[in-house]
Amino acid sequence: MSDKIEFAVDTKDLIQNSIQLLFDYLINSSKHDAKNRFDKLIECDRHVISEMHSEFGVPIQIMLSLDHSEFNGELNFANFQKYLAQLVGLLAMTLENGEELLLREEKNTNRFLVELAAPVDGDDQRNILMLGFNLQSAADVILELLFFEPSQFRQKP
Repeated sequence: MSDKIEFAVDTKDLIQNSIQLLFDYLINSSKHDAKNRFDKLIECDRHVISEMHSEFGVPIQIMLSLDHSEFNGELNFANFQKYLAQLVGLLAMTLENGEELLLREEKNTNRFLVELAAPVDGDDQRNILMLGFNLQSAADVILELLFFEPSQFRQKP
């Protein structure tokens, strides 16, 4: 018997809602609030950023985490916002163009990675930011912002 929980999630809706939430929470909020939220992301494993109710009225906590272990250089608020704006912009443009965004599932888990990399060059370094989802429980959805070592991605000519 598997410990895996089954979820019925519309990928497009999940990504669209995540884009809007990330935009409102970290890009479109006041500089002071956004900086404090970034500092909190750096300091803790994950934290609650919103709550919604399921179709059955059950509260679902939306959490956010940041994995910057593969980030090249110094990650500060200003360059983080550039990476996040690039990621949110690419995701939104892809959906607006009617293109499909695929999710790659981590084996035997309820963790997914959106197969769209957001590369940004800065300070003579390239970094890649991607969006993931961790749906380990029916009461929590964790939005995962993940930096990846850029040599894993082939550059298109």
